[in-house]
Amino acid sequence: MTNSSPLIKSAPAAATPQSSRQADATPWQSFSLERVFSDLGASQAGLTSEEAAERLRRHGKNELPAKKPPTLLQIFLSQFKDPLIYVLLAAAVLSFFLKEYTDAGFILAVLLLNAAL
Repeated sequence: MTNSSPLIKSAPAAATPQSSRQADATPWQSFSLERVFSDLGASQAGLTSEEAAERLRRHGKNELPAKKPPTLLQIFLSQFKDPLIYVLLAAAVLSFFLKEYTDAGFILAVLLLNAAL
């Protein structure tokens, strides 16, 4: 099916009507209903099953790509992005160099416990 409509171009499925009409400066929402139906090759009754199947084949499903969930390691490491954590790490290192091993160990234990929860 060839269509010379200003609204339908071979753009990615995620393109908005505004971005696919680069030459036409009129906002798409101000078009008449008849023009929108004409430009999109549709009617008030909707698409035929054949046309819907063809558009699904041509453009794919109307869905966003699924984002991969973070791994447990990524979640654990993200707990150390807070500036207060850096202050506590510095305090643990300083305590270690001052031979306050109990304090250093306690601070590190609290940091690890915080990250694990």
